[in-house]
Amino acid sequence: MLEAGKNIEIDISPELSFYFGSETVEYEMYSYLADRFQQTIVSDYIYKDEFGLMNTQLYLPLEISIGDLDIELGYTYNLNRSLDADYTYDNTSVFSVSLGYFFMIN
Repeated sequence: MLEAGKNIEIDISPELSFYFGSETVEYEMYSYLADRFQQTIVSDYIYKDEFGLMNTQLYLPLEISIGDLDIELGYTYNLNRSLDADYTYDNTSVFSVSLGYFFMIN
């Protein structure tokens, strides 16, 4: 925390989060059927629940307190991951702004 005057405080508190979960993954199984005249490839699908790392999130907030007024500017970056090798997700990022004011009630 950095104090920039009598009533002004600035704080930067980065966060790194890991999210684990389960996902149903589709697997394709191949088998070969052969007879005297030809060979045939037969595919079948099986589904299995897999557990693992699904998302990593980096959050960089900048909090500024001016007396009773609080301002927070944040940047969030998500590294998305699928447990199914056939699917890929784009990474996402978001900017956020939050304002708050503290009122005294007597």
